[in-house]
Amino acid sequence: FPVTIGSCVLIKPNAVLTAAHCLQDETAAFVQIGCDIIKIKKAIPHPFYQDCLNDIGVIILEQESTVAPAQLSNGLLDLTRLEPLRVVGYGGTVKKISNPRTFFYYGTVLESPSTLKFLPLDGTVWFGDSGGGVFEDSGKLCGIITSFAIYNHHLFENSATHIFLYDEWIRSLLKEG
Repeated sequence: FPVTIGSCVLIKPNAVLTAAHCLQDETAAFVQIGCDIIKIKKAIPHPFYQDCLNDIGVIILEQESTVAPAQLSNGLLDLTRLEPLRVVGYGGTVKKISNPRTFFYYGTVLESPSTLKFLPLDGTVWFGDSGGGVFEDSGKLCGIITSFAIYNHHLFENSATHIFLYDEWIRSLLKEG
């Protein structure tokens, strides 16, 4: 059985988004979407990915999935502080979908304007959730899970790459397909 290296989000029948750090070791060969296991044609980390910066990647699949793709946000940063978010990840061999009102958008920080911070309330993302989706209250995909932070044994924030800054790059790769 293949080893799970992270999560991903179907954005077109033949393409998924994930975190670039999930693609670092270049061992990803398949993605699982629903019950289907589909071979990867091309895995493309962002060209300026480094550590936590630009932590986003596109995977082009060899065949189309029959699952309905996620709807992308409209390319604008239209989240408001403390807006509820839904998080979908795959950690510990279990697919997880957050309960409503568990995660809330907090904002971005100057050092990393492409990263959205979201605060947990009785919930968290863990190892394996990287590459999973962060969804606006409307159901549109707005982020890709990248990390979490713990201080003194307490989780205090989660982070995701906000896809609005990468909209043009993502769409150009999808056209190339």
